[in-house]
Amino acid sequence: MVNNPKLLALIFLIFSHHGAIVKHGENKSNANLSQTRRERLHQQDGFLQSARPHLQLARIPGRYLYYITKYASKYHVRPSLPLAILMVENGLFAGGSMAGAAHRVSNTGAIGPMQIEPGTAQFVRINPWDLKENIKGGVKYLRYLLQVFPNYKLAIAAYNMGPTFVSNHPASAVKSMYVKMVLKAESFTHHI
Repeated sequence: MVNNPKLLALIFLIFSHHGAIVKHGENKSNANLSQTRRERLHQQDGFLQSARPHLQLARIPGRYLYYITKYASKYHVRPSLPLAILMVENGLFAGGSMAGAAHRVSNTGAIGPMQIEPGTAQFVRINPWDLKENIKGGVKYLRYLLQVFPNYKLAIAAYNMGPTFVSNHPASAVKSMYVKMVLKAESFTHHI
């Protein structure tokens, strides 16, 4: 296993763009037609999913991937999980963009790429307005939730709904659309 976060991010970026290359001998119109087919969005499990998930991954800036792999290694979390949460929190499955994400604030007051609430920022002792600290705090909080909740799906639900709600309503929490979306996103990113 590669433990160098910079190398992991570089490898990921190289492989995430491989589908955009036209192979030697392929005529350009055929490449565009097949790419259009592959990029088609369809409805599955109540949310939009791309037929080519690396297109969403390719829209994530390299520094985000670097910070995710760095802090996932530090806090002993599979990098695919915080990356999946970043994708879902920033709407990449629904055609969202990472443009301006570092300063994005949700209607509930959550800040930045991994959408850290002010109370959570205080809990993990980070500045949510700083991109590096925001991702560090998101991964650190995720590690905490994975320790508190023995069930993987409950930990994911608690990241979105809060640990109190999940503790009081575990059955509905694990069936939430958020958990389904994160698990689906993680299945696209498991190679990281």
